[in-house]
Amino acid sequence: MDARTYYPENGFWAVCARAAFLGAILVVTLASLVPVYMVPQLLTSRHLEHFAAFYITALVTAAAWPRMTVVRLGSWLGLFAGLLELTRMAPSQHRIWGVLDWEADFGGILAALTPIVIAHFRLRFAPRPPA
Repeated sequence: MDARTYYPENGFWAVCARAAFLGAILVVTLASLVPVYMVPQLLTSRHLEHFAAFYITALVTAAAWPRMTVVRLGSWLGLFAGLLELTRMAPSQHRIWGVLDWEADFGGILAALTPIVIAHFRLRFAPRPPA
């Protein structure tokens, strides 16, 4: 491996990315589990807030775990979103909102990870030096 492209696991930015990952997971979990009136409304739609929260969480997760495949990242985040929504839906009478929130969560995950998939696809067509 080229010394210029290698970045150590305990490098400053790698540690910052993992700290941001833990912070994002903690904030999303707390915002999901506390009563709705305790969470400030930052956007005009709760579904848009779910989309944005999981978009940012997916980006931070991709930065924190750069060697994990995009499919695995998306699967873990989708499972995390599903578990949070199931936890929120259990005591609720409005279960359809939980399904819509999960769709928004998953949409944010897909929107964040799709450019990574496209970048990997484009790298397959990068010019190669002559043999």
